Amino acid sequence: MPTDNSHLPDGSQEQDPVTTSSNNSLHNAEEPGAEQENGICDSDLDNSIRVSNSTSQSSTSMDVPLEVLRRGQPLLQINRQQIQSISDSAQAAELKGLGVDVYDQDVLEQGVLQQVDNAINEANKAAKIADAEKEYQSVLDDIR
Repeated sequence: MPTDNSHLPDGSQEQDPVTTSSNNSLHNAEEPGAEQENGICDSDLDNSIRVSNSTSQSSTSMDVPLEVLRRGQPLLQINRQQIQSISDSAQAAELKGLGVDVYDQDVLEQGVLQQVDNAINEANKAAKIADAEKEYQSVLDDIR
């Protein structure tokens, strides 16, 4: 969840590494040609972590033109709402009331890996369907 730190002076805002890299990535994404340091962007609009790999030639959920990949569009969106966060009572005192989601690392890793596996399976299924459609069209063309 986003946290309003507008009441703090510029130098005293504390952020976790994901939030910090997320904010840097969002600012860098606005500049053409800017690269993301670790490929992770946090979008407050859809509450997901976006993972982008601009060197990859294949997409994970659908066919995406190469020019879209070059613009830094995400290939995969990790939905944090599908991952169980730690209850407020189990959080460290410093984190309570800050409005941030806290995750057990094992649960977070398992949730992310599961979503990545699902995206890979979807991509493989879409590729098989596309290949079957091409083969079908080829057979139809041969018949004509």
